[in-house]
Amino acid sequence: MSQQKKRITALAPDVAAKRRKLDEQQPVNKGDFEAHLEHLSQISEAESISLTQRSELEEGLGSTKSIAFQVFDIETYHEPGSSTTFDRTNVKLYGVTQRGNSVCAIVTDYFPHFYFQAPERFAVEHLDVAQRNLNNAIATSMRRANSNLQMSAVVVDNLVHLSIVEGENIYYYRGSEKKYPFIKVSGSILALNKAKQELKTGGISFGSGPIQVGTLFEANIDAEVKFMARTGIVGCGWVEIPVGKGTIFNKKAQSSSTLSFDIECMGRRGVFPDANEDPVIQIANMVKVEGESEPFIRNCFVLGSCAPVIGSEIIQCESEKDLLEKWSEFVREVDPDILTGYNILNFDLPYILDRAKVVLRDYKLRSYTLNSVSYHFLSEQKEDVEHSIIPDLQRGDEHTRRRLAVYCMKDAALPLKLLEKLLSVINYMEMARVTGVPLNYLLTRGQQIKILSMMLRKCKANNFFLPVIEVQGGDSEGYEGATVIEPLRGFYNEPIATLDFASLYPSIMIAHNLCYTTLLKKPEGEEGKVRIFTLPF
Repeated sequence: MSQQKKRITALAPDVAAKRRKLDEQQPVNKGDFEAHLEHLSQISEAESISLTQRSELEEGLGSTKSIAFQVFDIETYHEPGSSTTFDRTNVKLYGVTQRGNSVCAIVTDYFPHFYFQAPERFAVEHLDVAQRNLNNAIATSMRRANSNLQMSAVVVDNLVHLSIVEGENIYYYRGSEKKYPFIKVSGSILALNKAKQELKTGGISFGSGPIQVGTLFEANIDAEVKFMARTGIVGCGWVEIPVGKGTIFNKKAQSSSTLSFDIECMGRRGVFPDANEDPVIQIANMVKVEGESEPFIRNCFVLGSCAPVIGSEIIQCESEKDLLEKWSEFVREVDPDILTGYNILNFDLPYILDRAKVVLRDYKLRSYTLNSVSYHFLSEQKEDVEHSIIPDLQRGDEHTRRRLAVYCMKDAALPLKLLEKLLSVINYMEMARVTGVPLNYLLTRGQQIKILSMMLRKCKANNFFLPVIEVQGGDSEGYEGATVIEPLRGFYNEPIATLDFASLYPSIMIAHNLCYTTLLKKPEGEEGKVRIFTLPF
C-alpha cells in the first residue's frame, strides 16, 4: 500500500507537466460564456472600430445649424472672478447628439436665487439702498473670514442683486387671487450662501434700521434643480442651442454607449480586499451601443501574462500602474455615456481611485449578490471561481490567469444583460424626464428630491414659492402611521382574505382635497398652537 502511494506521489509532477503541455496543444474546454464570446468574435474589426469612434461634428453645426443633444448629466461650477467681477456660477450640460457626438455645453453667468417676503412699506425705490447695505454686509463677512481678500468697490456692489417679484407662499389658503411682493436675491452660489447668513442674523436694512427677515423661500434647493425648473430642461431630455447662440470650442467628436466593467483584486485569504494593501489585478470591460443586442467591445486588462480568450482581447500589463493607466486611457478613448457594473459605486470605482491615488434595484430578493440576481432574472450565473482562490490563480501561469480573465469578463457581461432584461436605462431615463431631475440623482438621491423638483415646476407656473422649513431637533411627539394588525400565524386549510388599501395616502389626499394651498389657519386656537383643517369640498 505504501509503495502504491509512493508511485502516485512520484508520478504526480509528471502528470501535471503532461497536463500543462496538453493544455497548450489543445483548445481549452469552453463553457457557455466562452462559446458565446467566440461567436461574438465573428463581428468584423471594421465594425468594431466604427462603433468605437465618435463621428466628426456635422458640418456647419452651431454656425448654420442648431445643436440638439440629449442631456445625460448636469452640474454647476464656480468660475473665479476678476478685478471687476466676483466669482460666477456656470452650468455644464453633458450629452450626446443623434449622430453620437459627445457634447458638453457650458451655460455662463447663471444666477441662482432665493426669495423672502418684502417687509411692510418696502417699495421699488428702496431696492438700491437695501442691495448696497446687504452687499456691504456680505463683503465685511468675507473679509472677516479671509483677511487677505481683496475686492474692489465694483465687485462689492454686484455681489448679489435684489428685485421685486409678486407671488404667494404655497402654505395655507388665503381666499383670494391677491399676490404679495417678494424680494428676489440672485447671485453666485458663494455670494448667496453669505447673503442667507446675513439676512437671517442681521435682517434687511433700507431705512432707519434693520428689519428682521422671516422665512426664506427656495434657499435650500439644489442650483441644478432650480436651473432645470427655470429653463424647462428635464433629465435625459433634449436641448437645442439655436444658431448663433453658442460657440464651439472643441471639434472632437451613434447612439449612446454603455461601458460595463468589473475589477478583481489580489485579496489575502480570508480578508476582504483593502485598497491600501491589495492591488488590482484584472479589469474586464464590455461596451454596448444602445439598440444593439451584443457588446461590440470585450476585453480584459490583466496584470501579467494571460492565455488568449477567444472572442475577446486580452491586454497584458507589466505592473498595476501600467494596468490602471492603460484602462483609464481606454475609458477616455471609448468615451462612454453611461458607466455601469455591479456595485461599482460602492466598491469598484472607489477602489480604483484609492489604488490610483491620482492615477438595489427595486426588487425584493432573498439575496442581492450578482450571482443570485443574475440567476433570478437571467437564469445565468457567474463563472465557477471561488473568491478565496483568486490570489492562487493570479500567482499561477497564463492558463490560470486566463480562467480568472473569463471569470472577470463574465462579471462585466452580466450587468449589461441585467440592464437590458430589466430595461433599467429606459426606466431611469423616463423617470428623469417625468420628475425633471438629472439622471444621476435617481441613483444617488432619495425620493424627496424627485417630489421637490416636480413641486418646484408647478410653483413656477403658478407664482407660488416654497418656504424653507427649519427642522429643530427631533419630533418628540412622533407621528402615527397606518394601523397594522399582526397576523395570527399558523396553518390554514381554507383561503385567507387579506385587507389592504390601494394607494391609501393618495386616496386620503384626494378625498379630503389635501394640499398646501388648501390648508386653513384659524385665527383663534389654543395658545402656542395653530389649528389647521381643510376646506369641506
